[in-house]
Amino acid sequence: MKIEELEKSVEKDLYIDETILAKESLLTPTKHNKYLKMLLRERLKLKKCRDELNKISLGRTCFYNGSDPDPFDYVLKDREVKDYVRVDPAVMEAENVVTLQEETVKYLEEVCKMFERRGFAIKNAIDFMKFTQGEF
Repeated sequence: MKIEELEKSVEKDLYIDETILAKESLLTPTKHNKYLKMLLRERLKLKKCRDELNKISLGRTCFYNGSDPDPFDYVLKDREVKDYVRVDPAVMEAENVVTLQEETVKYLEEVCKMFERRGFAIKNAIDFMKFTQGEF
């Protein structure tokens, strides 16, 4: 799922319709579970992305230090190998994928926290309605 689609889904699901607070309260566990499942999938995807980054980094390290079957044309020192690997386009692309996945996971973690607090927001809305109607 793309970030933009996820944001729209979260915006829709976190909205509390004050005319049906009881129903909103009952829907909270289901919606929370939806995002917990997404979080689980995205964490697993993050693990795969990190593994792929490590694999690419190792391959590029072997290429630059000369242990690859088709090595780099120049002999580099260990410090230089690290610098070349860090700016290698394949490594940088894999790092970008990992960063995007990390941010997606962080976002979903925050969304799950919001759903944990959603019940309090609904209770506060009910209490406020009672107060404004003179029932408190």
